Amino acid sequence: LRGGDLPDWHPAQPMIREICKNAFDYCKSKGAELPKLALQFTVSNPEIATTLVGMCTQSELEQNIRWISEPIDEALLSEVLQILQPVHNLTWKSGLI
Repeated sequence: LRGGDLPDWHPAQPMIREICKNAFDYCKSKGAELPKLALQFTVSNPEIATTLVGMCTQSELEQNIRWISEPIDEALLSEVLQILQPVHNLTWKSGLI
């Protein structure tokens, strides 16, 4: 969701990669950030009990705190959910299973 190419080893199927890139590019074209929208969506969704977020620096932590304090753009969220609809609830194999 952060943009850029995934490493070759990443197990996401090509369709998932392409559609997520489309969502990222759409947000960028609107002057928005998909990672921000995704974080706001997960922490505001009562059906999601836990959100894990990767961060490397204190500035990323501070940025995430700001993002979850800001109101979510409901119109943008609706548009992005439509873009992501073809891969809704899809995942990839991971772990020992």
